[in-house]
Amino acid sequence: DIVSPISASTEQEVGAFLTRSGMLHAVHTRMGLNLGHYPQRIFGEQTLTRATIGFARRADRRATHLYVLAQRDTGSQSQHQALFRTVTLENPYNRTEFGESTLNVGSQYLPTIMFTGNRQNSFCLIASLRADTHGGTVAAIPLR
Repeated sequence: DIVSPISASTEQEVGAFLTRSGMLHAVHTRMGLNLGHYPQRIFGEQTLTRATIGFARRADRRATHLYVLAQRDTGSQSQHQALFRTVTLENPYNRTEFGESTLNVGSQYLPTIMFTGNRQNSFCLIASLRADTHGGTVAAIPLR
């Protein structure tokens, strides 16, 4: 049921992964236990085919955020839709949902998340391919 590689925080002993049903799991890696408030459904009732998770914490903040990029299962090989959420690790009820327009309607994401730094003016960069053209989009999401 897991659709993402397991991602680990370099600052905390935490690993995270996403399931096909949109459930985000965060596990204390040394103790093997779920963190409080996890697992947490972050993509509603949507079924996912794959996902990528990145951890980042701004230098001027205490909270760590998970940047979660997922591909919605549309049941069609030609129709795709990339989805994106940011979730506060310590409180998964604190999250930001980015609409389909952020990555373009009908887009398929590329599986790499890149961070430009850990300061106030840093970004999370994600890329997607447009379904109807050979073009693509790079979205720069400000680091939370």
